[in-house]
Amino acid sequence: GFLPSLNQALQLDPDFTLARCMLVAVQLEGGTSSDSVVSSGLEIIKKSYNTVLEREKRHIDAVLAFSEKNIPKALDIWNDITVHYPQDKHALKWAFDAYLTIGEYEKMRDLMSRGVHYCPKELPIYPYVLSLYAFSLEETNQRDLAETVCRQGIAIQPKNPWGIHTMCHVIEEEREVETGVDFVTSCRSDWQASLLSHHISWHLMLFYLDLNQIDKLFQEFDNMLVPNLSPENVFALLDASSILWRLNVLGIDPGEQRWQLVLKPFSAKIGRPEHTFLETHLMMSLAYGKVSASATRLALAKKMIKSLEEYAQSAVSSDCNVANMLGVPLCNALLAYGEE
Repeated sequence: GFLPSLNQALQLDPDFTLARCMLVAVQLEGGTSSDSVVSSGLEIIKKSYNTVLEREKRHIDAVLAFSEKNIPKALDIWNDITVHYPQDKHALKWAFDAYLTIGEYEKMRDLMSRGVHYCPKELPIYPYVLSLYAFSLEETNQRDLAETVCRQGIAIQPKNPWGIHTMCHVIEEEREVETGVDFVTSCRSDWQASLLSHHISWHLMLFYLDLNQIDKLFQEFDNMLVPNLSPENVFALLDASSILWRLNVLGIDPGEQRWQLVLKPFSAKIGRPEHTFLETHLMMSLAYGKVSASATRLALAKKMIKSLEEYAQSAVSSDCNVANMLGVPLCNALLAYGEE
């Protein structure tokens, strides 16, 4: 897998600066490690700054900006690297992620168009770059071209989680839900061991929900999401709270146990706002059912909103304005829905 390979590279060469930057950025993005582990990684790359090449310094600058939650600054640096070093796939990946995070889909598409142009077709990473380009096309409503490019990437490399993920989006938008189930289940062995596994599983659960196959949805939830639910795996918590909230709105009870499996690890984030998208999903895991019937959940929800309001008025992150404009009102609305 990706992370074991990255760690192995650093064991072989502890001074491998770009691998260290990649690892720290992954840890920051996904909450996959403790604060002390991330801090240690940041200190290592800071100490190496004056001994590395200019391009490596730019990567360090980007990761440091990312660690300070200044996504636009980090994005500008990564994007600049791709302009001056158009075959730098490290910067390409992080610029893509940053554009996706802030919703700049047209710029994401243009970035990936450039990335495909400068990526030699014989490189093993080429189908991955194609798949990210296909996703950016889908996100800018170029669905037919997105499917064509996506299928090209999957044909070259079937074990292509981003390609499979993009096809899920295309199929969902075309409302071909039975096709979606057949597609995702038929290629399960190609995505099940990937970092995107729980999210692709989430797409499969959406197809099951559209088909009203709730038993299959619960089976997928229990088998694929539950084992990944931990405070360190933020993306799994987002997917889990999202699917359970859909059921909640539809009046389908997934059972208190499933909600608690999400809430217990997610509650470790209460009072420590990191990103508006995360905070709104945290509120979903608190405001389900009749929240006023649970004094504990109601108190935690109010504590979460108070901390989010403080975060929104601060300047600790480029996300604070988003929290102020959207996050606080949306979390208040979710809580009000749960109190009805």
